[in-house]
Amino acid sequence: VYLGLCLAASDKRVDARAELVAANGVGDLAKEPRDLCVRSLLCLDVPDFEARFARLTEAAARGPKPAETIADLQHWLQLQPSFWPSLYWQAIARRRMGEADAALDLLVAASLLAGPRTEIQHQMAVLFDMRGNPKRALELVEEALLQRPNELELHAARIEFLLHLGRREEAREGLQRAARSEEHTSELQSHSDLVCRLLLEKK
Repeated sequence: VYLGLCLAASDKRVDARAELVAANGVGDLAKEPRDLCVRSLLCLDVPDFEARFARLTEAAARGPKPAETIADLQHWLQLQPSFWPSLYWQAIARRRMGEADAALDLLVAASLLAGPRTEIQHQMAVLFDMRGNPKRALELVEEALLQRPNELELHAARIEFLLHLGRREEAREGLQRAARSEEHTSELQSHSDLVCRLLLEKK
């Protein structure tokens, strides 16, 4: 893989592609080098791939027409079936389109390719909560927190799921722990509705 990356950086595209294709065919290639390999092949095969991918992910997450991102994301997945970010961002788009079941299926498929990743676990948790299963949502977000214990979004999600389960005291304790961090204190302003709900709860 790394020889192929060096060849690509040297603009030896034909040799780079041959090396990367060969590396990608190795059955026991670890996930991180495989991800690098697949992404590099897309950069070789798709003009201006990184810029286009950045625009599509922004559109999938925040654009007014997330459905318009699906075709390109699916095309790139067809080019490189191991490119799990395509599945992840299709799931984000599908969730925004109101297709929760399809989004969850895409995230499950992404997880099978990528292994345990916090962004996938977080989005799966959100979808399980939307489907009325905050217990499974809490399990997933707590697994994600084991990997990234300082991630504010994960703490906020955990608090939300605890509230949905009626475990208010645990939710309040979680908020207090998150608020002890100066970094988290400022970021908690973006979750003002959640904070207000907890502050209004009777002790």
